[in-house]
This record gives sequence, C-alpha cells and structure tokens, in this order.
Amino acid sequence: MPASPGEFPYAGYLTVRTGCLENSGADICGSSLIAPRVLVTAAHCMHICDSNLPSDALPGEGLNSYNENVTYGAVSITLNQLNISLPPQNGSESYETSKISVHPTYVFDQISGYPIQYDLALLFLNESSSIQPVQFADGRGLYALGQPLQVAGWGYTSPDYFSVSSILM
Repeated sequence: MPASPGEFPYAGYLTVRTGCLENSGADICGSSLIAPRVLVTAAHCMHICDSNLPSDALPGEGLNSYNENVTYGAVSITLNQLNISLPPQNGSESYETSKISVHPTYVFDQISGYPIQYDLALLFLNESSSIQPVQFADGRGLYALGQPLQVAGWGYTSPDYFSVSSILM
C-alpha cells in the first residue's frame, strides 16, 4: 500500500554512483534516519566492486571482508520523498555523505551477489537533517512478540524481482 505524504519522513533513498564498474550508473537503496546526521542501510548497498577479484572467479571466491580492496561509490541521500521517479518534492531534503562506516565483519559474495553476514552500514551526513529520526522500541516491550510492525521502503513488490515500486510503500 502506498505511503501517505509525510508518513515516513525518515525513510531515505540512496543514490550510489558507482565508479569502478564498466557502464556504471547509479544504484538505489533504502535507508532510515536514526539520528540528525546518521542513517542506517544495508552494507551491500555500499559494496561497489572488488578490484582484485579475478574475472574468472567462481561463486564463493568473491567472499571478502568489506574493507579489503573495496571501492566505495559516492552516495547521495534524499529524505521525505514519496515518489523517487519525480524531482525532489516539497519538504524533501537532500544530502551527501561525509563518512561511510560498514560493519567491520561484513562479508559479501561478489560472485553470487548475496550478502553473507553483518549486512549493516552507517552513513554520516555532511550536515544535520531537520527531519525527526525513526522511533525505536524503548526496550520495555513496546514491540512485543507477535505484534504487527510497519515497514516502509521502495523496491521489489513481488518475489519475481520484476515489479519495482518507485513510490514509498
């Protein structure tokens, strides 16, 4: 179900400009603002390429710890944007990153294209956002086992990977 304008203002979409792949363009991933200058996203969104991986490598040979021989792309973030196929909307905010911190034991299989472990990265903005960060459970059972939760994001809307939403769901 499409989100209402302003329903998830802390949901950010990342435009990762890849610079080390042939015919590289931009990949898009989701993120969440967790502090005025910090977002959390999946580490695999930051995984651009491993320049030392042989071209004839087999699945499993692409396993690496994230910080070894890996090139980061440039990352832009837009918050409070309902439809990512449109120009920035009224109330949206755009930022660049000042720092990217990937979980130190993140492992990615570059051949299969699947993250293996600790798929987590923090993005530090070049300036503070005025948008209220996402609210977390307070540790006292606010989100009890068996209770429904809401998730928001853009991306695949069916298991066949062919249906992609550009509208925040």
